[in-house]
Amino acid sequence: MKEDNHQNKALESGIIYISARKGYIFDGLRASGCTVYSPYIDHTIVGRILREIWFFINLPEQIWYSKKCLKHNPEKIILHDPLLTANYIKWLQKKFPSAQINFEYGNLIGKAKHLTPLEIPEKISISTYDAGDSKKFNIKLRENGNYFPCYIGKKKSKKYDVFFIGADKGRGDYILELERQMKILGMKTKFIITADGMFSKRKTYYSKRISYLEVIEYDNESRSILNIVLPGQMGATLRDYESIFNEVKLITNNKNIKNFDFYDASNVFILGEQKIEELPTFLSLPYKKIDQKILQRHLLRFD
Repeated sequence: MKEDNHQNKALESGIIYISARKGYIFDGLRASGCTVYSPYIDHTIVGRILREIWFFINLPEQIWYSKKCLKHNPEKIILHDPLLTANYIKWLQKKFPSAQINFEYGNLIGKAKHLTPLEIPEKISISTYDAGDSKKFNIKLRENGNYFPCYIGKKKSKKYDVFFIGADKGRGDYILELERQMKILGMKTKFIITADGMFSKRKTYYSKRISYLEVIEYDNESRSILNIVLPGQMGATLRDYESIFNEVKLITNNKNIKNFDFYDASNVFILGEQKIEELPTFLSLPYKKIDQKILQRHLLRFD
């Protein structure tokens, strides 16, 4: 798909996006030609802290709402889950009474700073990427990945056998043990484990955060990407989509990965089902290209 055509579809779709956190989603939407706004006027860490204190002590929220989105008359508004309040969503409903408003979970429910389904105002369409959460909370399951074309990197010579990046989330020691076992098998690794948040207790093995464009660089310099999901997580995550779009093999503990249309045993190594001693052989074999029709289904869509 040519990026120009993708941008034209975004511009003509009548959709605006609301995302409170800057980063790969915010930047990826804009790079794809989408109209995306922050819900709040704060643009610094200090501003965010002041806003969260303001909200916590139940002072009037609207003083913090960004009004930039009001210059549009969208048919659909898509909300990304972290940091949005029920009051903000109700404000959007009043400002855009004819728009369809979709609240999309991109995190496991209860594992991020977001509303639960019961806290989301009525008449809002709610969806999740995770089959377990879909069943548990009786909400719609999104089956496409919505990966951004701008994050498909350039092929590079391989420096590493296994690349991992992610926040600790209680799995740091397990990830380090996996790295130790991989090194015993003679594999070269690049592991970046970061703190869960700015106020979390630091550990000696934590690294500084890097930009998402740097993540894509490391992906393409590696033979495989390691993805360690949280207990009970069933949905395909960003690391999985990085794997298929950048044509890099995947190592994961998500056994449900076999139920996705892009799964191929040649490309995916499932921890707990395959012995780690088999990894060198797995990585020595070439990546098997995924059918383009399947890849197209997992690019950002506007329907």
